[in-house]
Amino acid sequence: MSNISCILYPPTLDYHYLVQRPQQLMKNFSELNIPTFYLNSPSPHNADKHGVEMLNENFYLFNQVDPAAYLHNINPVIYYTSAAQTASLGKYNPSLVVFDSVDEPSDEFEAWRPYYDNAVRSADIVLTTSDKLYELAAGINPNVYLVPNGCDYEHFANFIHGRPAEIANLPGPIIGYIGVVASWVDVDLIIRVADSYPDCSIVVVGPLYNISEVPTRGNIHWVGFKAYEELPAYAQSFDVGIIPFKASSMTEAVNPIKMWEYMATGMPIVTTNLPEASKYGDLV
Repeated sequence: MSNISCILYPPTLDYHYLVQRPQQLMKNFSELNIPTFYLNSPSPHNADKHGVEMLNENFYLFNQVDPAAYLHNINPVIYYTSAAQTASLGKYNPSLVVFDSVDEPSDEFEAWRPYYDNAVRSADIVLTTSDKLYELAAGINPNVYLVPNGCDYEHFANFIHGRPAEIANLPGPIIGYIGVVASWVDVDLIIRVADSYPDCSIVVVGPLYNISEVPTRGNIHWVGFKAYEELPAYAQSFDVGIIPFKASSMTEAVNPIKMWEYMATGMPIVTTNLPEASKYGDLV
């Protein structure tokens, strides 16, 4: 790995907002002494940021800065997750292209469909997060590897004393969810859980993505977006963690990061019928 001159992630995700697989992998690459360039995606949360931040001695966060001057005589490894970017990767003069297939191009991600086959076909290496995505990609490119999701175990497992103030005085056991509240989340199921367990508090940690409003109940507490640094305190306050995803083609291919984060805390986990979660029936 030390022979890699540089790994570059094109602008796709805000590094500090909703930490996911790409942020974790790029951070870990940098900790292997590989120069790592994360091109931050502009968002309302970082619109005022410009310049290059040094996150550690090998990790550089580019905020609205063209990396060309930093890539002089360097042919980086491109690691990317957005199939729509395939045609634009040549400008970085890559030595190797790694496409990470993290979601199926269907349902909510149907817009990726026209780009998906070309992204898989043209990559030197394809990574996939689930069995379904592996089978889909392996029919196009033989250089496919199954690399399921995970989490920063220490970040979630290290004991934090006391609940966050926002939920400190909630009654009863806490049934909790951490993650985006999007169209693939079964909000009606959350309501049914709240109605079925009136003595429990239902805590939902995460922003609304492509839905505008959510129903209310007296024992449901929508606390909104929390920074990654705050999530362990919420997770460790849960008595049960839930993954209430709807059944769809897209969710059949999901390997939920929140499942791993819940596992790190040791909490019981209840999920809808997701193939990737069913692999861990003794824990989920």
